[in-house]
Amino acid sequence: MVLARKHGIANVLVTNGCINTDAAAKILALTDAANIDLKCFSAQTYGKTLAGINNENIFKTVCEFIKLSHEMGVHIEVTTLVVPGLNDSREELNSAAQFIASVNSEIPWHLTAYHPDYRWNAPRTDPEFLIKTAKEAKKILRNVHTGNI
Repeated sequence: MVLARKHGIANVLVTNGCINTDAAAKILALTDAANIDLKCFSAQTYGKTLAGINNENIFKTVCEFIKLSHEMGVHIEVTTLVVPGLNDSREELNSAAQFIASVNSEIPWHLTAYHPDYRWNAPRTDPEFLIKTAKEAKKILRNVHTGNI
């Protein structure tokens, strides 16, 4: 990233945001844009289901990374893979939208449809549900996009 920056090449980071603040600040200082996965909006799901360990601090770390990225002037976009039965409650998705808006309502949020693959066997995300969720989120966020429908 240092060499790319030196030669005028933009650095784009695609990340799950699980990085401590000191290391994050160092890498973000060299980052022009980032796409950050916000896998859910539940400390319990992050800690137990997604991380495979019972550490609910991971959720806080990801949220802090999103805030820090914005504070450091990095263009950020947030992506959430909407998985039925895991992170698709209206309450949780609304809370995620409110969190993103609290950082900046201009941050693009990508709501991506899930389809069964590899280890997960949940049913496919209903496209109608995803579109309706995006419409609701657009009441507080300017840029909400659906994908993988």
